[in-house]
Amino acid sequence: MVNYLIYTLYFLLVGTYVYDIRDNFSYMPFSFFKIFEWTTISSIWNIGLLVITTDWAKKRKIVAFFLYLPTLLVSPMLIPSSDGALNWLFLQLLFLILINFLIGEKMKWPRELRAEAINEVYKLIDKYFKKLPKNLDGTINQLADGFDDNDVDALRHAYTSGVFTQEYGETAADIFGRLNETFPGGGMSSSNSENSKNMDLWNNSIGRKYGKKSKTKSELFKKLLTALKNGELIIDPFIDTRKYAGTSEITSDMTGAVIVLDESKKGKNRIFFDLNKNLIMKKNEFVALIKSGDYSNYEIRILHGDEIPVSKKDFIPINNLG
Repeated sequence: MVNYLIYTLYFLLVGTYVYDIRDNFSYMPFSFFKIFEWTTISSIWNIGLLVITTDWAKKRKIVAFFLYLPTLLVSPMLIPSSDGALNWLFLQLLFLILINFLIGEKMKWPRELRAEAINEVYKLIDKYFKKLPKNLDGTINQLADGFDDNDVDALRHAYTSGVFTQEYGETAADIFGRLNETFPGGGMSSSNSENSKNMDLWNNSIGRKYGKKSKTKSELFKKLLTALKNGELIIDPFIDTRKYAGTSEITSDMTGAVIVLDESKKGKNRIFFDLNKNLIMKKNEFVALIKSGDYSNYEIRILHGDEIPVSKKDFIPINNLG
């Protein structure tokens, strides 16, 4: 609903501004200085918008372009008239709407996304499921008892895995989930317990299942809360005898391991993540690094004239480049 309001407001502002320019065009004063001033301001504005639309925008890059196009057409005509204050008010509103709308779709780094998801799910649990221990300032006390090997633990793992699925896809979410369980301090409820590891991997898989079926985070949490009540999640690692049947192991050598974080609707890989360097790369950046020899375990294949990064056979078992 919010997105439609943003679209409507944006195009109303553009339409109103174009009408105002047309209405005042016949008696606007012209000078070399004014033309230079308007051209400079328009150039700076459009360059800024272009940078935003070509950054790590994930799902709305096409929408961003169509938002940018009318702005590109209108901005060279941002000529202050007798109603200059009103014109510049529209200009600022247009700019703020575009900035907030487009920056909100930047791809988040895995660590940032995980921390955000954990904070979100604790707030949701406290509001809709059960009250959690809090600090004096009212924030959730994540160091208190009651967060491990129970229903809160189950919802945390499932929700985080579901959010990763929504953001990066099922395969990447699975790899990040296994990484979280493999390395010391990675997030197992009890680092020396295979039962707890099994519980976490099981609940991660349930999170991925509903992450694929949910369009929003709130919908994801509702589905997981229902799954919890229906007994789909493991909430006691020592009593529940169900075993996670998927792949659980992961190599301890992460050198050169790269996975896909984002792909186009046609299945073309667009954003890559180096698990060892914690580095996000666009396709052209990854291709250039492969060519320079930085990633000897990957190679470039040409498909319909397009350079495609692929992993060499069986070199890194957790890669998802094909």
